[in-house]
Amino acid sequence: MTKWPIDQLTPYHRQEEIFPESHVNAQKRQMLADSMADHGIDRPIRITRDGTIMDGFHRWQIAQELGWTQVPVEVLPYAPDSAEAQRIFLESNIGSVHDDPMVQARLFVGANWICHRFG
Repeated sequence: MTKWPIDQLTPYHRQEEIFPESHVNAQKRQMLADSMADHGIDRPIRITRDGTIMDGFHRWQIAQELGWTQVPVEVLPYAPDSAEAQRIFLESNIGSVHDDPMVQARLFVGANWICHRFG
């Protein structure tokens, strides 16, 4: 695990499309923010080599809000639009701060799209 400057990370281009902020569970997000303020990040943000966030978007947002300049990351050996990176993006959001049924349905649609696109 290594640390990267927070301003070198960017959200995956489908983040808002699949997981709109309007569907975030505010209570879960606040619990995450409180935990990060008290204990730091418990899991590194998973990014592709170019700094695209595939897992950890809310941790990244909260770290910015807390005024952090660096965050721990795990650099994945995939391009952002590869099947592997997209699978990580979808799987990491199951059971996250998004517990709206429509958001969960988007997970399954996205997983289905990856299966058909990449076999």
